[in-house]
Amino acid sequence: MLTVPTGTVALHAAFQSIIQEKIGLNILPLIILNLRDIVTEESREGWRRSREARFGKRLEDLLPVEERPAAWRKVMEAFRQVGEWIDMNGQGQFVMGESLSWGDIVVGTWLLQIRRMWGEDNNEWTELMNAVGGRWKRLFDVVVPLEYVD
Repeated sequence: MLTVPTGTVALHAAFQSIIQEKIGLNILPLIILNLRDIVTEESREGWRRSREARFGKRLEDLLPVEERPAAWRKVMEAFRQVGEWIDMNGQGQFVMGESLSWGDIVVGTWLLQIRRMWGEDNNEWTELMNAVGGRWKRLFDVVVPLEYVD
């Protein structure tokens, strides 16, 4: 059961913002071309135009190939830091200890996005799933059933 205990909404909102900054902004240059490829063909040109206007350069120029390993290290560092925050609880695998919370869904949606963009055979995906003794694989396994709601 997902919990957002009374009095923690502001903390969860702050956590979501920090996750966007730490993980989202670091992973975006790595997955932007994959995102382009899943946009419908009818929307693709407008999607590209708006992103290129926002970033001030072509999507293909956001992350030169030689900078990709360093960008991935930043993503892994962000996940490492998030894991350290969770460990401050002293028990449990979740942001709120033993209880799944909105904070876990926020992190979990990034895991779902990365898997959707690169697939499970991708080297970076495998590295992330194996990191810290499989910590992110365990969270991924918890959030996968929540990916689609009937």
